[in-house]
Amino acid sequence: MKKFSVVVPAHNEEKNVGVLFEEIKSCIDAMPEKYDWELIFVDDGSRDDTVGAVKALIAISRNVRLVQLSRNFGHQAALMAGLTAARGDAVISMDCDLQHPPRYVPEMIRLWSEGALVVEMERKRTEGISFAKHMFSVGFYKFINKLSTVPIREGVSDFRLLDRVAVDALVRINDPKPFIRGLIAWLGFKPKTIHYVAEERRHGVPSYNFKKSLRLAHQALMSLSHEPLRFSIYASALLFALCIIYLVYVVAVTMRGGVIPGWPSVIISVLVLGAIQMMSLGVLGEYVAQIFERTRNLPPYVALPEYDPDSEEGAKHE
Repeated sequence: MKKFSVVVPAHNEEKNVGVLFEEIKSCIDAMPEKYDWELIFVDDGSRDDTVGAVKALIAISRNVRLVQLSRNFGHQAALMAGLTAARGDAVISMDCDLQHPPRYVPEMIRLWSEGALVVEMERKRTEGISFAKHMFSVGFYKFINKLSTVPIREGVSDFRLLDRVAVDALVRINDPKPFIRGLIAWLGFKPKTIHYVAEERRHGVPSYNFKKSLRLAHQALMSLSHEPLRFSIYASALLFALCIIYLVYVVAVTMRGGVIPGWPSVIISVLVLGAIQMMSLGVLGEYVAQIFERTRNLPPYVALPEYDPDSEEGAKHE
């Protein structure tokens, strides 16, 4: 019997743990085809009794597991810890606040059973979200897609299903500061997509405030793009062009006379030296970008399992 895992990072989610378990169990029990399954809660340094609530579930269900981090490392690190611990042939990740509706689990499993290696949940809208947070989300995706060589579709979050092949490839990257949705896009597996409406949080208050959102945006930018390192070389090219134009102006004014003695030489020296400095920073940025790329632990390629026409897996990845 095939097995799937559900990974749920949890930070101060004491009141949501039991509700989420009941909804997931109800959805799985109603599935026509039976699977072995496990529900992994990753406690990310909660200050409430999230751990106690999970342990209470473990006492009544063999399907529940707990991964407890020593302190709060952040959502992405907690999610990676759950993916690493998962034993299923497929792994579903979702948030604990029930904004990711568990009722979509059977549909995700169905698409996986039909051969999908990645099932992405694309959010059409979020109930109860503020206009400012919505605009921040829209602006984030537009900005990151301008700079990144790996596009990320707007509305795709960490609510998804990954086949074991994709999970193993993701874990092997071993990025100490992962931006998981970006890394999954980099892996290149063609996803199946399910559209959904994110519901309002059931209990508690969001721990992902604006400051943490900015931190995640910064992490995403640093993970997916080295364009900021090239800012100096772009700026130096612009400055050099302006230098040439201004030098022509200085020479023309000097030939007409009436300039302050020494002014042309000072201006020319400042402009030329400034352009050289900016160009040097740009070259340095290019070398730093190469160091950045070579130390990210990204593999040179990602391949599907070798095709075997006589095996079930071969038929699945055909």
